[in-house]
Amino acid sequence: MFDLEPIAKLFNQYQPILPLAALAILISFILTPLTGKLAEAVGAIDAPAQQRDSRDQTRTRRIHTVAMTRLGGLAIFAAIVVSVLVAGQSGMLQLNSPQLLHILAGLTLISILGFFDSRGDISGSKQLLIQVIAALIVTMGGIKILNLDILGLFINFDLVNFTIPLGSLTLYFSPIADIVSILWIVGLINAMNWVAGIDGLASSMSVVAALTLTFIGIENGAVMAAILAAITFGAILGFLPFNLPPARTFNGGIGDMTQGYMLAILAIVSGAKLTTSIILLALPIIDAVWVLGGRYIKHRKELKSPKDLLEISDKTHLHHRLLDLGLTIRQTLAVEMLIFFCFCIAAYQLAGFSGETVIAMIAVLMCLLIFVVLKVLHTLRFKRLEKLTKANSDGSSVAKVNLETPEDKYAY
Repeated sequence: MFDLEPIAKLFNQYQPILPLAALAILISFILTPLTGKLAEAVGAIDAPAQQRDSRDQTRTRRIHTVAMTRLGGLAIFAAIVVSVLVAGQSGMLQLNSPQLLHILAGLTLISILGFFDSRGDISGSKQLLIQVIAALIVTMGGIKILNLDILGLFINFDLVNFTIPLGSLTLYFSPIADIVSILWIVGLINAMNWVAGIDGLASSMSVVAALTLTFIGIENGAVMAAILAAITFGAILGFLPFNLPPARTFNGGIGDMTQGYMLAILAIVSGAKLTTSIILLALPIIDAVWVLGGRYIKHRKELKSPKDLLEISDKTHLHHRLLDLGLTIRQTLAVEMLIFFCFCIAAYQLAGFSGETVIAMIAVLMCLLIFVVLKVLHTLRFKRLEKLTKANSDGSSVAKVNLETPEDKYAY
């Protein structure tokens, strides 16, 4: 006879947070269409390439063919806040918890930044400054990366620490840990922003990552983290149907930054080791490092500051390379999510809940193998195209070849 006890035990373990996740899904799903009306009213519209000025550096990266509203992330933010308040009223969360208050304060600041970014009103340097301030708000609440334990090497960042009491409020400082934590939070905010180059990619990654962090939080007994992760999962999942290809609305800066911010915070408070969190979110991290490294190598003689590196606009993200291989947007989304699933499985296994580290290592190696194969295919394709182009320019008798990539077809 089929044993239902494990299923019942699993349900009982997660049952308290299921209503909160469902509430977040419902709120986000209902509000997302309304954000489109607001976006039209405030001018938060993402114009396609053919409607942009030829001097627009981001023009060649646009692959949508019609103007899209870009305030969908506002529904995600609202769903998170309302669900957290409901959790507080039900006693599942302590709304007066210093950590929770600092998280919500930072989230609000990031969402305000994202709202104005969706309208194109804020420069890159100002965005970075506000992101650092939001991350500092979080670290002053005591949420920070205190150490790194990787392959037996233990690094303690909490070497010097002190507090500053301000009436009923206490601010926590640990300079080295604060710097590491701010770099982690700001880095992940921008990494998630950068991978949002095709329909549904950033949101799909965020849904899977938030669900994985929910499991990790529950297994580690981190109640607040598990609840926040479940709420974040629900809020993004409610928005996702409107963002999958072909998208009907975009996250905008508010959605991408909110997702990156929440995942960075949840990775810290879930009780997972930093190495586990890095593996979990490895795909957007690797993509960001890959792109920045490539930009530096190509433009190092022209760069005057790190700001110049961030402002370069090109088509070197993983989704661009997959599109260049001839994949459609849906196929590109499927490939990237397959890789991301592998990293999430590896992260959960390495968190120590099953002991099957071999599975985790195989998953990581599979991901690296996929990266290598894609890189080789990308290189071979462009060598072939260069040879055909050269042959055509020499007047050789070569069949006409369509050199357009799926992205180029829409980037007029």
